[in-house]
Amino acid sequence: MKHTSKIIITLIILISTTLPAEAQFGIKGGINFPNVTAKSRYNNFKIEPQDKIGFNIGAFLDVGNAGNLEVTSSLSYVRKQISGRFGFVNPSTSDMAEMSVDYLVYSLIGKFNVFEMQKLTPYIYFAPRFNVYLSNNYEQEVQEVPQSTRNVISNNLTKFGFGVSLGVGTSINTGSRVTPFFEAQFSPDFFNAYDDGYITFKSNSFELLAGIRIGK
Repeated sequence: MKHTSKIIITLIILISTTLPAEAQFGIKGGINFPNVTAKSRYNNFKIEPQDKIGFNIGAFLDVGNAGNLEVTSSLSYVRKQISGRFGFVNPSTSDMAEMSVDYLVYSLIGKFNVFEMQKLTPYIYFAPRFNVYLSNNYEQEVQEVPQSTRNVISNNLTKFGFGVSLGVGTSINTGSRVTPFFEAQFSPDFFNAYDDGYITFKSNSFELLAGIRIGK
């Protein structure tokens, strides 16, 4: 998993630094606060996941604009994390566990600049997302996790899924080709991140992001 994340992050950086000089592109990253809902079909078995902070890092390319409307193509590496007593394979477990899931996320972002001030340009945006599962890590607090359990978890994590992001942000007008910006977005998923027929997890997240846009 560590090697996968390094490769993806390196690719994002390479893409963002090898585009033509006239292109408007940038990088952004930040943290995500997942809101995981879990359901179990076992009688008298309650799942209480505890959300943990994850992270996002990505690159983007502005692909078109018309007046105050801009369209951006974005590729991000996203890690979501939770902890709790999950009961994978063994529903009677009382062992605390931590789990992280990594995704490659492609977004097509439609951004509308609300108005422009001397130093700030606030905007709102809507972005359909396509999530591609990369890897996961699952560790229990006390007991060693057998490979058979890891295989069950990996096999039942959804490999492809759609979602959207709704957000607000503001660009800081510096008078140069480098424009910093800050964003806050809500990103619901339209799929269960995990479903083995007995236990399901679904994740929505709130994200705080910052980045720079480079271009004319």
